[in-house]
Amino acid sequence: MSTLTSEFDQHIEIQEIESARTDWHEARCTAGPTMDCWSTTGIRRIVEDAAREHIERDHSPCPDCDEALAATEPARAPAVNQAFRAYVTGSAFRLDLGKTLIEALVHIDWVLRLEAAGGHRLDPVTWVRSPSMFATGAPGLERRGLIWHRYDGSRTDKRPFSDFYGVTPAGKLVIALLKEAGIWDEYAALYPPVAP
Repeated sequence: MSTLTSEFDQHIEIQEIESARTDWHEARCTAGPTMDCWSTTGIRRIVEDAAREHIERDHSPCPDCDEALAATEPARAPAVNQAFRAYVTGSAFRLDLGKTLIEALVHIDWVLRLEAAGGHRLDPVTWVRSPSMFATGAPGLERRGLIWHRYDGSRTDKRPFSDFYGVTPAGKLVIALLKEAGIWDEYAALYPPVAP
């Protein structure tokens, strides 16, 4: 049983609420004083997905949650990436990425792969300066739901980059599309190869 599923069942409360719209629900987190301020409203499927995303991103692992559920509960569909959904849906499905965003996505992916191979972004042998527009590119990627970023106020030079940045499943799909179009390789060529 996944921790995500058990924490959802233990800490998320969903109720239908009075509204002019039919099928309008509120999801609220009940996991203690720091989390109980989180809530969202919408149709049931959307609030369930948002709650799963909240648990996945904001909750520390709960040791008692896995024991609380029977192992026979059916698996649930993965949570919807609400930031990605909100960005790409309007009058049509659309995702725009300029050069700055592509460069920032390539940089984040490269550093994550470097760390996964045992390297460190500040190692003088493999060091590559962050793109000049990284500070504006990364927030744009986060708004589009292609990466996640967390900063807890601690020093970042000794901690792994993966403590602060990660590529979402939607971001991985966009990377595959950029590779398919041949755009990814133009930007990735600026970085040294990462040995597996």
